[in-house]
Amino acid sequence: DVLGTSLMTMRENLVKAQKADKKRKKEDEQRSWTTQGLAKFAEILRNNSADIKEISFSIISNLIKYLDANQGGFFLLNTSEDGEKYFSLEASIAFDRKKYSNKRIEWGVGLIGRCALERETIYMTEIPVDYINITSGLGDANPSSLLLIPLNLNDEIFGVIEIASFNKFEYYEIEFVEKVGESIASTISSVQINSNTKYLLEQSKIQTEEMRAQEEELRQNLEEMQATQEEISKSKIAAEIAVNNIENIRNPIIAMDTDFNITYINEAGLKFSGVTKEIALQSKCYDLWKNKHCNTSDCRCAMAMSSRKEETAKTEIISSGAEILYIGSPILDDEGKVIGVIEEIIDFAKIINTLDKTN
Repeated sequence: DVLGTSLMTMRENLVKAQKADKKRKKEDEQRSWTTQGLAKFAEILRNNSADIKEISFSIISNLIKYLDANQGGFFLLNTSEDGEKYFSLEASIAFDRKKYSNKRIEWGVGLIGRCALERETIYMTEIPVDYINITSGLGDANPSSLLLIPLNLNDEIFGVIEIASFNKFEYYEIEFVEKVGESIASTISSVQINSNTKYLLEQSKIQTEEMRAQEEELRQNLEEMQATQEEISKSKIAAEIAVNNIENIRNPIIAMDTDFNITYINEAGLKFSGVTKEIALQSKCYDLWKNKHCNTSDCRCAMAMSSRKEETAKTEIISSGAEILYIGSPILDDEGKVIGVIEEIIDFAKIINTLDKTN
């Protein structure tokens, strides 16, 4: 009896050892499968990190193959012009074939919307006939299991991956897809940031070119005005400026004598200063458009009368804080004597602010 009991005990121990060894081998295989899979998809994301379309097709097709699944969809979160969130089907695989389709799912609608809203994985093994066709639109087949993984990074949703299979998913497989989903979300975030940065840089370049064009236009206008001013006297300044369409120039312009009394102001100047023409013509320039250079050695209008050439600077209107570029151009009489100055202002604060934000 003792010998029989000992043999039974040995047999039970051998069976337990075999089971433990089998379990350990299975766990090792699962860990190896997961490790190799994570490395594989990390490489896929590195090789397709420039384009969302490429990422979505590559990821969903390789996931279907790696999981031995049958159908899959890659849904990307978008925001419409009116600020509403929705999901677009960027890529779908049905029985190892690419299926292009225009699919849009509103935020919070169906399983896709619920998965994103709750930021939780959804795994279903009991799926009614035609349920997947109605809810997810991935195909006509009726799979036995459905897995939805949110593409979540730092509590921000970038999309949802949906996979259907005739086989049931193991726990380690679901955990694997969740880890891959985090990597996908990180890559999408980087792609979107790079895309936005590229757009802002392009806008900055366009705005810089527009500002240069405006400066060139202004320079040409000043050259034309100065050529005209050399032929007219102080008493004819306002009339001659009006004749030469100064009123149509969109930038504020004033003319003043050597004591800074305003002798002319165009319509743009009146709008910029917010006063009537009568008040403006009774004012000195530094009372009408007082900026930080007024009554200082930095005043470009005073410099222009002294140097007898165009002077340009950037400064700030004290009352409004508006940033301006202003140009002082001397007015000469027939004998070449300085009798005043024309000042033109460019209010380019909005352009500067936009460029600063972009940079």
